[in-house]
Amino acid sequence: MRTRRVAPVSVLHNRTLQGCLLALLAVFSLSLMDALVKYIGAAIPVPQIVFLRTWVVMVCVLIASACTGRRVTLVTTRPGAHLFRGLMGLLAFLCFFTAVTQIPLAQAVAILFAAPLFIATLSALWLKERVGPRRWFGVLLGFAGVLIIVRPLGQDFTSGSLLALCAALAYALMMVQTRRMADTESAGSMVLWQALVACLGSGLLMPFLWQLPSAAELLLVAAVGVLSAVGHYGLSAAYSRAEASLLAPLDYTAMIWAVSFGYLFWGELPDRYTVAGCAVVIAAGLYVLYRERRAAALA
Repeated sequence: MRTRRVAPVSVLHNRTLQGCLLALLAVFSLSLMDALVKYIGAAIPVPQIVFLRTWVVMVCVLIASACTGRRVTLVTTRPGAHLFRGLMGLLAFLCFFTAVTQIPLAQAVAILFAAPLFIATLSALWLKERVGPRRWFGVLLGFAGVLIIVRPLGQDFTSGSLLALCAALAYALMMVQTRRMADTESAGSMVLWQALVACLGSGLLMPFLWQLPSAAELLLVAAVGVLSAVGHYGLSAAYSRAEASLLAPLDYTAMIWAVSFGYLFWGELPDRYTVAGCAVVIAAGLYVLYRERRAAALA
């Protein structure tokens, strides 16, 4: 009878710590990217930022593939699934990047926290995953928090708030599609396909929107692309080292960075509705995560 080898506790602890640190670094990178987009968006149209950013991301993916020896290919038997996922990713970026140029950074990020709630809902409706009454309570509570933030019936409701909400829904659709494709498609191929679709989709708008950027603006857009690549690769590496239930709450550190960058660069401070609604959304998101982890443990 062969004995099963178990990794030493110290090794597991180190990998978990590495995963947490990588997740924190990834969230910081993506938060800084959002701040740069808000800054550059005052001078360059958002679709052009997305177009140029996507080229940088594709270059980063190919360089990473060459350095790691992991071949990334566009060959697939599911082009339609990749196309839908890529379009949802493109829509999420266009909506969210436009939103951060119109509303305070912290408010946009707080609304984007609705994405996990959308994912839970879509997983039940689209993937037929079982969602019990307690998890539905958490989802409804989270959406109540979103309503507190966006105040759809009040005078403070803006197109920026609606765009941030659309970005959360599009991102959720992309992530649910990712779940459906994970059994046959590699992460590298999905990233490359998404970048290609985003490049072609945003490229269609360039003849109508293109503005010649300065050298400084090009460097900032390149930084947006690099930060995006670092953020997404960092998250992938983090989730390969530590449990999702441990890492997911670290996403909410984005609010700390959003408030910090918003105040330092634009003098923005979240109002009481954003603070209250964000607290409700985060609490609901953590509760839904807890119920998912409990359901997985009992399965």
